[in-house]
Amino acid sequence: MIRNRLPWLARPWFFVAVLLLALNDHLFKATWPGPVTGKLSDVAGLVVVATLVSVLVGPGPGTVLAGLAFLALKTVPGVAEAVAPLLGGGTTLRDATDLVALLALPPLWVVLRRRGPVPSSRTRRGWAVLGLLAAVAATTATSPPPPSEVRAVGYTDGAFHAEVYLEGGYGSRWMRSTDAGVTWAREDDPGPIPEAERLGHDGSQQSCVPDGVCLRVAGVHVAGSQEWDRGWWIQRRVPGGDWRAEKYLGSSSYRVNGIAIDPASSEHAVVAVGTTVQVRTPSGAWRAVDLVAPASDPEWQRELVTSLGTPGFGLVVFVLASLLGWLLVPWLAARVVFQVMNVLALGVVFVLGVLASPVRRVQMYATWALVVVVLAVLMRFTWWLDRRSRRAAGGTEPPEAGSG
Repeated sequence: MIRNRLPWLARPWFFVAVLLLALNDHLFKATWPGPVTGKLSDVAGLVVVATLVSVLVGPGPGTVLAGLAFLALKTVPGVAEAVAPLLGGGTTLRDATDLVALLALPPLWVVLRRRGPVPSSRTRRGWAVLGLLAAVAATTATSPPPPSEVRAVGYTDGAFHAEVYLEGGYGSRWMRSTDAGVTWAREDDPGPIPEAERLGHDGSQQSCVPDGVCLRVAGVHVAGSQEWDRGWWIQRRVPGGDWRAEKYLGSSSYRVNGIAIDPASSEHAVVAVGTTVQVRTPSGAWRAVDLVAPASDPEWQRELVTSLGTPGFGLVVFVLASLLGWLLVPWLAARVVFQVMNVLALGVVFVLGVLASPVRRVQMYATWALVVVVLAVLMRFTWWLDRRSRRAAGGTEPPEAGSG
């Protein structure tokens, strides 16, 4: 029974996992960025979520369901974006290497199976409620959404392509250049693009083309700085030659996300750096091209989304949905149920929207309004069909809307 499994949330190891998740997301990642802190969040978060689900359905199904959900989150396109409002508005990055966190599930299953259901008491219930509240806060208030940046670059079909992530819940947009990176225009998702080879966990990358020309972005330690603070250089190598530094990018605050070379003309290349792409010319010079501005929507569209994404507009949607239900739903009992569901939807949307971006809130409002309209129209249509069939049969018509 759930009541006997609830004390699992009061166990010391559960509180340790919750505390570790919160500290790692809001402190450790900012202080010590890297693969260790990234994987630590995955392990702690998976233990917390798997325990919560196990309380509801048991340790076996709970750990399996949590593992499958984590697998989808890290590998299936669109899943991370869909659950972003539940995770504080940020989008979880897909990375198959994060699946190493699944190794935490078998030991957790053994611990839960060994302890089994525990008879509940008032004290245990109190600690369990505290653990539940802490877990919900830690899992929904994850680290802030990442800033806008160029996340990937590649060369396919005779053009350079760049994936630009826009902060504020706008997601990713794709840009295309057919003139060696001079000008860029928005495009649909081009599909898989070649990725540069990662040389290590420090972010170094390398890309080569068939003629033997290679580019790499490598870090050089900056004297007097912290161990993880590195200076980044774009380096180029031709067949039979040594690596030659061509462009200094700065410290590790610049996030390098990819390298692309035109295989037909290796003099042309682009490197994704922060919100820009560094574009190489045949002379060996590099220049920065900002892609966030051209990838963004017009200012008036962003202002409109911001206005519609306020809690006040959520109340407007609630009032309109209530009026629509009262006018279209033909039966009094169904109207009451409809209004109760509308109130519950209001509460859910406001709770999930506390940390969500205006874009996410607008999406939730639109989904809410669509569900309300579909339900109300289906109820009205069903009532109309019933009325029509009764008329055709010469029987008694169903009561009009509003008569009960």
